[in-house]
Amino acid sequence: MSTTSLTNVFRELFVAPLNAVTRTEKDYRQIWGEWLEDQLRLLVTPDGKLREGVDLEKILDTAPIINLDGVIEVGITMRIASVQEFNASADVGLAVGPIFASGGFGFMNRTSQESVFQASTRYTISNHEKNLKKYLNDRNIPVTNPKEVSAAIEFLKKSEAPAPK
Repeated sequence: MSTTSLTNVFRELFVAPLNAVTRTEKDYRQIWGEWLEDQLRLLVTPDGKLREGVDLEKILDTAPIINLDGVIEVGITMRIASVQEFNASADVGLAVGPIFASGGFGFMNRTSQESVFQASTRYTISNHEKNLKKYLNDRNIPVTNPKEVSAAIEFLKKSEAPAPK
């Protein structure tokens, strides 16, 4: 960030926290997908059927619940330096008959300035409770048998692939 504009700095200060939250939701889905895979391994018999007496709705109630609530402070300090230099010179010569004289003069002026720019923002971030059962129900993804659970796992892990353009 040795050369950047103030616009870019402010943009990053305002975009970074929301970008982090959005990427975190992607991580939630990955974690839930892995959790469901583990549950499926534990609950399905070798012939591919659900173990007797297992209620997938109750199992979904035990999925990790995420509730984000916090304050994020983001700040940046930039050192802004400026150096200006001005050079001038003049050479003069004078000839009168057989006598010749010459000379020159010059000067240099150098100024430098340095200042510090500081910017900070404070965010209070919270989201509603992230619940796997509600997340799947909101997206109309049933999980009543092992085949549907496998489809739900595939859906949750789909975010590993790049988004369609």
